[in-house]
Amino acid sequence: MGMVTMVVYTLLCIEDGRVIERSGIEADCDEEALALLSLHGEKTDCELWCGERKVAAVARGSDPRLAGSAGDGTPLRPSRSGFANLDHPPLD
Repeated sequence: MGMVTMVVYTLLCIEDGRVIERSGIEADCDEEALALLSLHGEKTDCELWCGERKVAAVARGSDPRLAGSAGDGTPLRPSRSGFANLDHPPLD
């Protein structure tokens, strides 16, 4: 029986264009991370990152399980390195 490797996702809560909170979520895959995020009931806009790859931009009050795009409706497509070509936002 093989071990399941959990991935640590970074949740950034954003208000007025600034990161106001940063926390980690452990999950097996993007879909599970988004499902766990839906349980948090975040009150601000959020971004979910896996390393340098932006998994989803989630607007305040929306269901994270329906996210999965770069925030502009375009699905993320990983590059050959496994990361989407998006910049990780700076922490304020």
